[in-house]
Amino acid sequence: MFRFVCIVLIAFVAVRGEDEIDNEESRPNLDSFEDEDFETEAPRADEAQDDVPSADQREKSQEELLTELDQQIEENEKQEEINDDDNEDIDKIIISPDRAPTVTLKSGREMPMLGLGTYRLGKSVYKITKEALEIGYRLIDTAKIYEAGRGETSEAAIGRAIENSGVSRDEIFIITKVMPNDFAMSKLRAAVQDSLKKLRTEYIDLLMIHYPDCGEDPSCRATGTYLEGWKNMLQLVEEGIVKDLGISNFFTEEVEKLWVEGGQRISLMQNWLDPYFQDSQTRIITTRTGIQFQAYSVLGAGWLDDGMRKNPILNDKTIKEIASKHLATPAQVVLKWAMARNIAVIPSTTNSTRLYANFNSYKLNIDEQDLKRIDGLDGKIQPLIAYGNSQQKAGGGIFTLMANIASKVKSFLGVGSAGGEL
Repeated sequence: MFRFVCIVLIAFVAVRGEDEIDNEESRPNLDSFEDEDFETEAPRADEAQDDVPSADQREKSQEELLTELDQQIEENEKQEEINDDDNEDIDKIIISPDRAPTVTLKSGREMPMLGLGTYRLGKSVYKITKEALEIGYRLIDTAKIYEAGRGETSEAAIGRAIENSGVSRDEIFIITKVMPNDFAMSKLRAAVQDSLKKLRTEYIDLLMIHYPDCGEDPSCRATGTYLEGWKNMLQLVEEGIVKDLGISNFFTEEVEKLWVEGGQRISLMQNWLDPYFQDSQTRIITTRTGIQFQAYSVLGAGWLDDGMRKNPILNDKTIKEIASKHLATPAQVVLKWAMARNIAVIPSTTNSTRLYANFNSYKLNIDEQDLKRIDGLDGKIQPLIAYGNSQQKAGGGIFTLMANIASKVKSFLGVGSAGGEL
């Protein structure tokens, strides 16, 4: 009997060990969609690392150790693939060191339509960022809360990668983000100065408000409202250390309030968007106001974080048919569709081949009929996790109302729909 009890206890412990999963913070982390198809968690700063420095290495500088560890990762570690599309024919991809198309922001400055997202790249941030710059990527998206492992932030790893890439700083468009913790001027200035130091730059191309409020995040302590934070960010633009401003995870009511009361200076809006979730209500506002829309999770990672076991976007029948027709990968088709609809994209991957594939997506020529087939996928499934505010679900605020009225009037007069393709 005693032996039987021991066996049962051992089996129970083994099963529990296999089933353990690290929990995310209590607030649904919307940036979990940020790779565009990222599935894995970034290593926490306090996680035990496999790469332990030897006695000789302890005498070297922190930066030298980090660089050596990055080289070991590149040479010895088999990186996990982020893109959940095992059936893609990567051999079809033509690699070229060209530059992605750009869009002119409200400030008059140019921003690449295609860039690299770095959320949850973990200890691959340095390696992938450096490779991306060598390929031709010229936009890097990060945030103060992103980590790169080994106690290093994503910003710091990106700063090292840029410095060692051989690419001139003035060719690179850097986006970073601040949380509500930093809305007060003293906090904001300190946060931006810290970012400048880590990124090894004298200015930030575009600074974003990461979230309008703390929500249910227990680690977040807002030091002001998003409107107060925005006005303080405008001061940094006047000082020249920030060139453009943007917002992330905002929705209709919040965007309208900030647009009216914040000086109409919003250059970029970054939200979750993919073929199944096209954020049409928010995009009505960006279209009307001239704010550039940029999508994260455009390749479907949002659905994985929403609880689905398989990426529905990269496995969608329609998207695969279009990919086969154009001798492309599903990921390339989705990225090209977004850019064709004037949506900037920031896909991520820890896989070097897919990094090339994503970059080359802008070269595809997809006909309007196929683009409309992807437009038609909007709402095919609905998120389980609430995303967006009640204003969006109720049909939006004044901009949305005006657009809907104009659309009905034009439809009645037989002169087409308002706003064109969204």
